[in-house]
Amino acid sequence: MDSIDGSVTGNAWILITIVTSAGIIGIVFCIVVTCMRCKRAQVLENGANDDDHIYRTGIISSWLDTMNTYGWIPREMFLTKEASSKVPLGPWLIEQDNVANPPMLIYLIGKFITDENILSIYGNRIMKLYPRLKLFYNWMKNIQKGPRIGSFQWQGRDATTQLQLNPQTLPSGLDDFPRATHPTKDEYHVDIKCWMAMSSTVLLNLAILAHDSDWLPTITADQQLFNNLTLLDQLHWSEQSHGYFDYGYHSFDVILVNETRDGIYQEYRHTLVAPQNRLVTDVFGYVNIFPFLLKLLPANSSKLGIILQNITDPNCLWTNYGLRSISKQINGQSARYYDAWNNIGNPPYWRSPIWINLNYFALDALKYYSTINGPYQNLCSITYNLLRSNIILNMGKVYNSTGFIWEHYDDKTGAGAGTRPFTGWSALVLAIMGDDYR
Repeated sequence: MDSIDGSVTGNAWILITIVTSAGIIGIVFCIVVTCMRCKRAQVLENGANDDDHIYRTGIISSWLDTMNTYGWIPREMFLTKEASSKVPLGPWLIEQDNVANPPMLIYLIGKFITDENILSIYGNRIMKLYPRLKLFYNWMKNIQKGPRIGSFQWQGRDATTQLQLNPQTLPSGLDDFPRATHPTKDEYHVDIKCWMAMSSTVLLNLAILAHDSDWLPTITADQQLFNNLTLLDQLHWSEQSHGYFDYGYHSFDVILVNETRDGIYQEYRHTLVAPQNRLVTDVFGYVNIFPFLLKLLPANSSKLGIILQNITDPNCLWTNYGLRSISKQINGQSARYYDAWNNIGNPPYWRSPIWINLNYFALDALKYYSTINGPYQNLCSITYNLLRSNIILNMGKVYNSTGFIWEHYDDKTGAGAGTRPFTGWSALVLAIMGDDYR
């Protein structure tokens, strides 16, 4: 591993040499989050960071260089034995090549190609990435497809564990955000559905720029199918619960109980009400607003209005410090998963804390809709200004009192939480302060 001098927003730029039994197979140019626990390269963090475009295209290219022949990209890179020692054995260290991560690299390229100034300067560099982005997209489309046409599913959930309140979905990047309680091949997820809708639009635009006439009919059909709002509603919208939800084999009543099994005393999950195939309507949070976050909804959509109501409701996502990750209440009742531990070793992670990366997405979407004529234009403008102010003031206050930028922030007090210093996606506060979402 060779270090490169020149940290940006507190991150360490490094070169990682990837060595296997076959020898050196590649080098990764990336950001490593500056924190005590995450001394490794993470593709989601690198995609979410807001640094100089020449570095960002270099980072994207380097990550694409780690791709296997099918289009799979590893989620994380452990650089040293010390980094490896910070996490347990399992899906963090040994990754499966059918398990994805949000396509942040495609998201970034989409930002680049819609900016004429960036495209004029870096266009040739970006187009050199197109063949690998195309392969990556096709891998995502084929391997993460769901059971119904136009649906998608995060692969890799543990369908056999009885040791978690709700089996984690690490590939989504929102590790313990509650999904269907009993994972099956028949479930499908609203956030990856939206990621693929966005990705198909970016790849269509790239195919046009690359004059890829042979593939244009295929990617055009994908883009139309994945962005079909009628289909999105059929798959994920609940008229009764007024929101977009995951679908799967789900119980509305599970608990953790301490008991002894096979001589081992620990918490085991009990299912008190039998699961059924249904929308997961007892959970509302970041996942459920992805059609808004990725700007898939038209400005005059009544569903956009409903999402905005939930965003601005203090009993739902709104706090004085940013948007919390999961609602406090569902239908006027205390939400089952709000602030809930997944087991004795896993405190709530995406079950109440405020995460700056998703707040950045929300601000980007609010600013976008505030510029488009529609019934919610003024509300988006007001909400944007309030949310932006809350995030900046709280992060500034916490930084002044602790000297750190934190991994996430407490939704009740605004206090920094998780690891620190954490200048990965939390450093997006600089872009928020600069009112810059390019």
